[in-house]
Amino acid sequence: MRRLRTPMVKVPIEVGGDQLGLADQMRYFEVLSYSNPTAGWIGFNHAGVAGLVAALFPESCLGEVFGANPAPLLAGVATPSGTFEFVKGGLRATGTYRYASGVRHADWIMVPAIESADSGSVRLLVIPADNTNIGGDWDVMALKGTGSVNVELDGTFVPEHRTANPLSGPQRGGPMYTLGYQAYVSGENLGFTLGVCQRFFDEVTDYATVKS
Repeated sequence: MRRLRTPMVKVPIEVGGDQLGLADQMRYFEVLSYSNPTAGWIGFNHAGVAGLVAALFPESCLGEVFGANPAPLLAGVATPSGTFEFVKGGLRATGTYRYASGVRHADWIMVPAIESADSGSVRLLVIPADNTNIGGDWDVMALKGTGSVNVELDGTFVPEHRTANPLSGPQRGGPMYTLGYQAYVSGENLGFTLGVCQRFFDEVTDYATVKS
């Protein structure tokens, strides 16, 4: 993934990424997923999270995430299943996040959390993967290599510069980062689906030809 620069295909150009449009994302992940469905799934997860972090978070956060590694591996979960409270210098977050694809080999993870106070505000948090409790609950028959395990936070401190308000809009990048989550992931998700389906049809065709 690092050698292919897959994590950077959705990252804004000003952060060193490729900033592919939705159609190009679809074609990219269609080819990758045809070659290896697990790589396609992991790849679009890493790319999608990296793109959001690069577009939404402060420069000081990007220096940590992208400065030391030109193609960082970021896992992420979209569901805000954790809570946080503001503390001096940042916040503390607690919660269990399911289906954190690729987190076992990731450098960082991005998760959303809801404030435990009455305001109900939401923050996106970027946390070193080593600072989380990574589960082993991925006993499946397919896509085993994605390692989509649970991740737990238990009063984990997150400094302010590694938090972002998703409602504030992007700090860099183009229109793609203003589309909303479902549209933002549409190119990568469609590419994955097309690539895996085409591979399935080709494998069935080859099998039927040999059997006949």
